[in-house]
Amino acid sequence: MSRIVEKLEAMERRLAKSRPFAFFALFQREGSEGWDLLVSAVWLNPHELKSWDKMAKLVTKSLSDDELNELIRVVILNVDDRFVGEVMHLLPKGTSLPADLVNFTFSGVRIQRGRIIAVPVAASSRRLPKIPTKQPVGQALQVTAGRARAEAAIR
Repeated sequence: MSRIVEKLEAMERRLAKSRPFAFFALFQREGSEGWDLLVSAVWLNPHELKSWDKMAKLVTKSLSDDELNELIRVVILNVDDRFVGEVMHLLPKGTSLPADLVNFTFSGVRIQRGRIIAVPVAASSRRLPKIPTKQPVGQALQVTAGRARAEAAIR
């Protein structure tokens, strides 16, 4: 496992008691050497700049400048985002976390590796989150060399 994955997993564990994530996963797209971090939490709102600031501070505090260069983007999802429910369907029943996924296609994107670190409580009992009919526009946080910039990204 790469060092960046280990450090971000440690960050998630540190925050689990005070600010738990409903969803926390890393994906490496085919042909990419970098990682996408996808998170969801009740204390994060993808439509508020202060949430992006919080994530930028947490990530930059946890990673070195070289490791930040391996992080392609951070995506904050609503806690009821349909993407979270769809990812849960990729995990075999009874899978313990963290869980690794290798070489799969998801939403038309080929993924080399994925690491699911935290999932909604309902998923642990296989009562998957309800998938809403309206999909909000996602947001992405571009992190480079210790500086963060938020940009709109339509998945």
